[in-house]
Amino acid sequence: SIWAALRGKISLSNVQLFGFDINLNRENPESEPNFMFLVDAFAPKDTLGKSKTDLRINSLLVRRGKISYDVLSEEKTPGKFTPNHVKLHNIIGNISLKALRNDSLNASIKRLTFDEQSGFELKKLSLRVLGNEHEANVENLTVNLPNTSLQTDSIHFSYDSVASFERFAEEVHFTFKMLPSSYFTLQDVSPFIPALANFKEKINIGINATGTLNRLNGSSLQIDVDDFLKVGGTVLFEGLSSPANAFIDGKLSEFIVRDKGIDFLYRNLSTGETSASLRRLQDISFQGEILGNFTDFVTHGDFNTALGRIKTNLRLRSDKEKNRLLYSGNVQTDGLDIGKFFDNKLFGKTVFNLDVNGYHNDSQYPFIILKGSINNIEYSGYNYENIALAGEYKFGGFNGKIELDDKNGKVLMTGKFNPAGKTPEFNFHADIKDVHPDALMLTSRHKNADFSLKIDANFTGASIDEMDGKIDIDSISFASSEDTLFIEKFNLSASTMGEMKRLVINSDFLRGNIEGSYSYQTLPDAFMDLLQGYIPALVPVTKKDISVKNDFIFDLHIFNTKLLPTFFNIPLDIRSHSTIKGYFNTDTKRMQVEGHSPFFLYDDKEFESGMIFFGNPGDQLKGEVRFNNNRVRFNNNRKDNKTINVSLVAQAKNDTIDTTINWGNSSEVTYSGTFSASTGFSRLDEKKSSLKTVIDIKETNIILNDTLWQVHPSQIIVADSGKVHINNFYFSHEDQYARVNGYASNNVNDTIKFDLKGLNIGYIFDAVNLKNLNFEGVATGQAYLNRTSETLTMQSSLFVKDFSFNDAVLGDMNIKGKWDEEEKG
Repeated sequence: SIWAALRGKISLSNVQLFGFDINLNRENPESEPNFMFLVDAFAPKDTLGKSKTDLRINSLLVRRGKISYDVLSEEKTPGKFTPNHVKLHNIIGNISLKALRNDSLNASIKRLTFDEQSGFELKKLSLRVLGNEHEANVENLTVNLPNTSLQTDSIHFSYDSVASFERFAEEVHFTFKMLPSSYFTLQDVSPFIPALANFKEKINIGINATGTLNRLNGSSLQIDVDDFLKVGGTVLFEGLSSPANAFIDGKLSEFIVRDKGIDFLYRNLSTGETSASLRRLQDISFQGEILGNFTDFVTHGDFNTALGRIKTNLRLRSDKEKNRLLYSGNVQTDGLDIGKFFDNKLFGKTVFNLDVNGYHNDSQYPFIILKGSINNIEYSGYNYENIALAGEYKFGGFNGKIELDDKNGKVLMTGKFNPAGKTPEFNFHADIKDVHPDALMLTSRHKNADFSLKIDANFTGASIDEMDGKIDIDSISFASSEDTLFIEKFNLSASTMGEMKRLVINSDFLRGNIEGSYSYQTLPDAFMDLLQGYIPALVPVTKKDISVKNDFIFDLHIFNTKLLPTFFNIPLDIRSHSTIKGYFNTDTKRMQVEGHSPFFLYDDKEFESGMIFFGNPGDQLKGEVRFNNNRVRFNNNRKDNKTINVSLVAQAKNDTIDTTINWGNSSEVTYSGTFSASTGFSRLDEKKSSLKTVIDIKETNIILNDTLWQVHPSQIIVADSGKVHINNFYFSHEDQYARVNGYASNNVNDTIKFDLKGLNIGYIFDAVNLKNLNFEGVATGQAYLNRTSETLTMQSSLFVKDFSFNDAVLGDMNIKGKWDEEEKG
C-alpha cells in the first residue's frame, strides 16, 4: 500500500529485467562515479534519525543482461581479470528476497550465471542466506564453473555489525566445510591467476576452514588429483581478496606424486615435456612446509624418491612472461643415485650440500650459481670424497672453481669451460697432484702409481679441427714400482686464418707442425676414398659425405717414445731423433708419408735404419718399409750378433697389389732371398661378403744356411663364399721340399695337407728368433689340417733325423701330434 511504502515497507511480487545494458564508470580511482546521483538520491536525508528498511521481492528474474564498470584512467589487461575494467554479459538470474530489514536478511539465489570479458565463466551460483546484525548462515552453497563444482554445508558468518561488510575481507569471520563431492579445476580461475592456465585436471578438495577472507585457516586440507597426486595437512591463506597475490602457509603431513603427477606439476610450473631424468624419480613424497603464492613459494622439507632423499630449502618462482622457472636456496642429499637419474652407468650415489640460485628455460640450458660441497660421489666404481664447488653454470658451461681433496688424488680446476656453446670455449688452469689411477679405478694397470701434472688451456673449438688457441701441460710426473717418467712440457697451439690452419706441437719427446686445410674427422673417409681409386673391389665406395677439403703438409720430429709403453702399453721405444713428413690433398688425390728412424726397439728387439713410405707419386699407390734387425744369439756360450736387412715393397693399381719382400743377413752363414706375390681382388656386387681374392705366388730364390731354395709358382684363392684353396704351394731344394695343397672352409670334408721332406726345422726357429731356444733336425712326414667355424682338427706324423735341443743331439725321433681343442695347442 501507499501508506506502507511511505513508512519504508516495499513488497514486490515479480520483477523482471530482460536485455538491460548498464554502463558504470569513473575518470580515475579518486573521482566520483557516473552513478553517484543514484547513491545520493537513495541516501537518507535525516541525519538525526535512523532510516528503516523493509524490502521484499518475491521473484527477481534477470535475462540477457550486461553490466560494465570502467576506471577510464587505468590500463586494460586483455585475458586477465582486473577490478578496474569489469564487463559482465549473458547475465541470467533467479533471485528471491524474502526480507531485507535493518536488522535481518532472508534471501535465496536459485540461479545466477554470467560471463566476464577476461574469460571467467560462472555457470551456476545458488545459495540461501539468513542473517541478522551480528551473524549469518549461508546454506546449500553451490558454485559451478566450466570444470569446477564446489559445495559446502552451512557457512556461518560473524561480524560486529552490518557495516563490517564494507571491509568484508578483514572484518567478517566465517567457518565452512567443503563437501566430499566437490572438485576444482585451477584453469577455471586462470583469468585471476594466469599461471594456472595449464592446470586442466580436476582436483578433489576437502577442507575445514575458519577465519576471514584475508586470513583463512584450513585446519584440515585434503587434495587428490586422480591417483597420482595426494596432499594432506594444514594451510593458512592470507590475502585471498587478491588471488594473484594470495599467500599460502602450508604444513604438509602428506604429499605424494606418482609418474603422472610429475607430468602434471612440470607441465603446469614450466612448459614442454617432462624430462626422462625426472621420470626416473618415480614416486615422490614430501614432508615439510610450503610458503608463498601460486607462482612464488618456498619449500622446506624432505623429498623421498626411488633414487634417494633430497632435503630442500628452496624458493621457486614461475616467470611465465619469460617462460622460465626461477629457484634459489639450499639442496642436500644423503645418497641420491645420480647414475640412474642421468641414465649413466659410470655414476652411482652422491652426497652433497649445495647453495643454488638460478633459472631454467625449457628450450635452453639452465643458469645456476653453485656453492657448496660434494661429500662423496661414486664414479667408475670409486667413491670420490671432498669436492668443493663454487661458480656459475650457464649456457651449458661452468665458470668457477672445482677442488678435489681425496686420499687418492688432489685436483684443483679454476676457470671456465663450455663444451655446449655454438663455439665451445675453454679457459682454465688445472693442478693435478698425487693421483693414483689404479686406486681410482681408472685403469687396471700401473699398481700403486703416482701421477701429477699441470694444465693451462685457453682455446675455442669442439675438436682439434676447430681448435684456436693453446694448451700448455708441464711437469708431467709418473712413478710406479715398474717405471718412472717425467716430461717437462707439452705445448699444443692452433690458429686459423681463413681456410688455412696451423697446429704446432712442442715437447720433450715430440715437435712438429701441421699446416693447411684439414678436418681430422673426415680423414679416415678421405683416405678410404683415395684407396678406392686403386683397389675399388677391396674398398667399396663410401656413402659418407667427404666434400670437406683436406690439403695440408706435416713435419713431425720424434725424440723418444717412452710414454707409449708406460701409458698405452705399446712396446715401441724410439731412442734417436726420428722424423715423419708428408702431405695429403683430397682435390688432387695425392698423398705421401715418409718416416725415418735411425734406431728403435720394438718389444725389446733392436732395429736400425728404419724407413717407411706410403704415397702415390706416380700412377700407382706405393708402400715401402725398410729396416735392419739386430739379433743376438748364443752358440756354444759364444755371443753371435746377426743383422738382417728387410725390405717390403707393395704397389697397388687396378684392383691388384704386387708385393715383394727382400731380406739378407750379414753373418758368416747366409740367409737371404726374395718373396713375391700378386694379389687380385674382384667383387660381383657391392656386398662385402662377395669379395674374391686370388694370390699368385711368383717364382723366386731363397738362401737358407748357404743353401739355395726355390719358391715355385703357386696360387691361393679365397672364394666369395670364404672357402680357401691352396693350389700347390711348393718350396724346394733338390729332393728336399715343403708342399701345401688343399681346401679350408666350414665343410668338415675340406682338408689342407702339409708334405715335408728333408726340411731342417732349425730354419723355422731361426725365422721366429726365439731367445735361448734352438731346435735342429731334418723332418720328413705329413700333417693334415681341418677347420670348421667351431673347431680345429690337426694331425701330424713326422720323422726327425738328428734331433737336437740347444746344440745337444738327442738322436732320431718319430713324432706324432694332435691338436687339443680344449688346451688350444
